[in-house]
Amino acid sequence: MLGKVMKHEWLDTGKIMLPLTLSQLGCGLLGIIVLNLVNFDDVYGSLISVGVFILYVMACFALEVTATVYLCVRFYKSMFGSESYLTHTLPVSNMALYHGKLLVAAAWQLLNIILVYGTAFGMGFTLGINVAESAGEPEIMNEVVQGVIEFMGLDSPLFVIGIVLFVIFSAFSGMISVYACMAVGQLFEKHKVLASVVGYVILLLVEQVISTVSTMLVNVYQGEIYIDKELAAGTYTFSHIYGPTMIVTLIESLVFTLICYVVGLYICNKKLNIE
Repeated sequence: MLGKVMKHEWLDTGKIMLPLTLSQLGCGLLGIIVLNLVNFDDVYGSLISVGVFILYVMACFALEVTATVYLCVRFYKSMFGSESYLTHTLPVSNMALYHGKLLVAAAWQLLNIILVYGTAFGMGFTLGINVAESAGEPEIMNEVVQGVIEFMGLDSPLFVIGIVLFVIFSAFSGMISVYACMAVGQLFEKHKVLASVVGYVILLLVEQVISTVSTMLVNVYQGEIYIDKELAAGTYTFSHIYGPTMIVTLIESLVFTLICYVVGLYICNKKLNIE
């Protein structure tokens, strides 16, 4: 049943999400092409490159917001809103409906994240090569790339794996949190959407406060125990700064996501209050 739900979700959401995803990819590729055509020897070329980056960021932000809003509205309508009666007459359990919609939505979000990071890296790399060539020192780009890899700690497979897992998890945790807040909001007799939004804001505030406090404690601990030694040895890298912080943040996100998952699944399965 879960497979059938996911197939139906892919087909339905693809009508909107596929054009949005292709638009995001198109914006990145267009930016790379423009940066390849720009002449960096004059001031106008520099201005054009800055303008391309600004337009790219604005386009990515607009497309991501549109995609997220669409996925949230679709979930709410199909599970609690105007389409919910039709949805719940299907010979499928509420658990399968919840998981099917969640997995498809998270997959779309993950795909968008990959495209944003990929095209942003492509634009940055293209810009760096062109600037180095215009300066008459194309070999400097190799040194910059190597320096960035070493400083970021990307030569450590474990750190790279951690970043990949963190990106994948973020796509799922974001949708789980939103779905849980919508599930709680629909329990109210009136102003269900407002209750969902308020619940999400409260959840974000709680997460932010806990994350800020834990990050400060980790940074203090790092500063006293490790950072001074690493600085003295000349081996201090980005992974030393954010490695422990990422681990703590991931643990916090796991806890919050698990709570939201249980809450959302329980309400969708046992406490439906459809319109």
